[in-house]
Amino acid sequence: MYCILTIMLVMFKSRGFSSVNLNPLDIINQIRDLPITVFINMLLFIPIGSCISIKSKSMTRSVLIFLLVILSCEFSQYIFHLGILDIVDIILNLCGFILGYLIIDYYKSCGWYIESSGNLFSIRKANPSI
Repeated sequence: MYCILTIMLVMFKSRGFSSVNLNPLDIINQIRDLPITVFINMLLFIPIGSCISIKSKSMTRSVLIFLLVILSCEFSQYIFHLGILDIVDIILNLCGFILGYLIIDYYKSCGWYIESSGNLFSIRKANPSI
């Protein structure tokens, strides 16, 4: 359900419209004018970053792959008239992904044990060594 909702919000929010925004400083205007949109753009990708952090061993590789996926989505929006190719969206989505990744890394560094089994994740405090 989360994946379907994320795809719908990213790909179909402005159907029939196509534009390009390559001004990264436009993030200031968006924070001022549409703070909820900025918040949602980041919040939406925190779970993906968290899940990838559990499965991945390399943050750099994970971020690069995620960046390629987000760039593909943004270019697809422009090509198929599904929305705006927006550098601000790319930055915010990437920030959400990295934040999710870092949250799990923080828990791991605090001694929490995170494991995955299929689509399920379990998190527990590691036993202190005696």
